[in-house]
Amino acid sequence: MKTINGNYKKYKLNNGLVVALQNTPTQTIFGQLTVDYGTVHEEKGQEGLAHFLEHVLFKGENKYNIKESNKIKSRLGYFNAFTSINQTYFPGEMLSEYLESYLDIVSSILSHPKFDKLTIEQERQRILREMSDEKGDPIYKDKRLILEKTYGKNHPTSLKVSGKEEVVKKIEKKDLKNFHSKGYGAKNMQLVLAGGLPDNTEKLIEKYFRGIKSGKNTKFNFPLMNSLDKKILIHSYAPDLCNQKNPDESNSYINLGIIVPPDNHKDSIALGMLSYILGGGADSRLFKKISQEKGLAYKINSSYGGDFNRGIIEIDGNVYSKNQDKAIELIFKEFEKLQKNPIDNNELEIKKRVTKYGLTKLFETNEGHKKAIRVKLEDGITTPKFILSETEKLTSKKIQEVAIKYLPKSREDNGYALLIRDPLKK
Repeated sequence: MKTINGNYKKYKLNNGLVVALQNTPTQTIFGQLTVDYGTVHEEKGQEGLAHFLEHVLFKGENKYNIKESNKIKSRLGYFNAFTSINQTYFPGEMLSEYLESYLDIVSSILSHPKFDKLTIEQERQRILREMSDEKGDPIYKDKRLILEKTYGKNHPTSLKVSGKEEVVKKIEKKDLKNFHSKGYGAKNMQLVLAGGLPDNTEKLIEKYFRGIKSGKNTKFNFPLMNSLDKKILIHSYAPDLCNQKNPDESNSYINLGIIVPPDNHKDSIALGMLSYILGGGADSRLFKKISQEKGLAYKINSSYGGDFNRGIIEIDGNVYSKNQDKAIELIFKEFEKLQKNPIDNNELEIKKRVTKYGLTKLFETNEGHKKAIRVKLEDGITTPKFILSETEKLTSKKIQEVAIKYLPKSREDNGYALLIRDPLKK
């Protein structure tokens, strides 16, 4: 823990690239190059362009031929690329001795993109298959519907990273080059390295990244998502969930979402604990009541997420279809209990210990170091030491306060979105 609590080195290259370095007593390195450029930067008629560009960039670059490029990549333990709503990521893991290979290939991808016709056509087909897989999932339509009803069709978090098929089919080389030129500048990038860093790490970074043009900073600031002032209910027919041999024994899928403050809010740590108490594993209240005691589900979970300047507590699981209404009622009963009665101190202390273990375990890894630094760079959220300290300070009174403040008072109350996918719906 000592190495991660704000002791990393942060600086900028002359072209504006932000660099953060964390040395750890390990023989491996976790690295990530993040570009503040993603789906939200697309204009009308470009839906899917950011994701398409990521595919083409990752496939190759002009600095090396395919054989040479693959040889460099083969030295890495892991190397990939991802597109999100607002960013594109190029993470890699490697033995310390191969850091230069990672820096070489990532910088080449960014500064020497290879927009050749064959690569574009190959990746177009792969993306269309990826989109088909996504849309072929039986839950896709229902998930999209409740997402848009909860956040609104025009909210950034409702955007589809994969885009539109009709757009992907028409994207050309000039579209990719133009989009790349607008967002892939050094001022728009951050490089984080955590692990057993060689003594010449900074010289290597300068060598491979100083040639990238500065460009513009296009970081997107998400609007704050306020709590819901209505109740959203989607109850759909889900034949894919039917128990074919014994339909009466089928399970329904339920997903209940509550909009709460994001992870940079003063209540975020308490909200995370509240969610953990509700549905964080086999010792949680919902699991004990709905799964173990009533036998209405095999498992049921609760999670808290606070990115994109919006927070959400989500409760989901597969519950016995013929008694799905009872299972939902029991969820709201647990809300009511947490609002009316302070949590027992012993129960809270157990949750704190398990939380501390999970956080400490994460922060002992190079990837955990990278995550902590990224959060600090993006949101200004302070060190793991502070997070653990604030978790330790949580009281029964504080948990009750956030339960009263953010959880619905009853099933008839507004302020939540509920999806029920029911194989027995008439």
